[in-house]
Amino acid sequence: MSATVWTVEMADRSFDDVERLLAGYGISMIIDVRSDRRAPVIAGMETATLEDLADETGLGYRWMGDAGGPASEATVAAIVAIASVSDAAVLCDGPGNGRCTAFAAFVPGLQHRDVRILHLLGDGSAVPHEPRLPLER
Repeated sequence: MSATVWTVEMADRSFDDVERLLAGYGISMIIDVRSDRRAPVIAGMETATLEDLADETGLGYRWMGDAGGPASEATVAAIVAIASVSDAAVLCDGPGNGRCTAFAAFVPGLQHRDVRILHLLGDGSAVPHEPRLPLER
């Protein structure tokens, strides 16, 4: 495999908790793929604040919400390029069960590039990423 892309859930976590999870795996870069950089990742936190917190802790930060949409070739290529030179985690807003809803659009493009995708759980474990399945009716 050429690279590993990590996902990490931000919902219901403090930045300190997320930073500890990332540090435990040597992850040094946060990739923010939200199209609205002002949308809170953590209640009351906007992108500029997230950038500042990342900077204060020595983490790299890259906002990619302007790269053409979550499943675009440009976005997928940029994520792979970053992950090939830096241990990077894509922020998610989904549940902490390895099925990150925000990242599901990227999975097919990454799998075609033979990229390993792991999701960090709150307990510090990492599990293979499983896209959320559509709800059954």
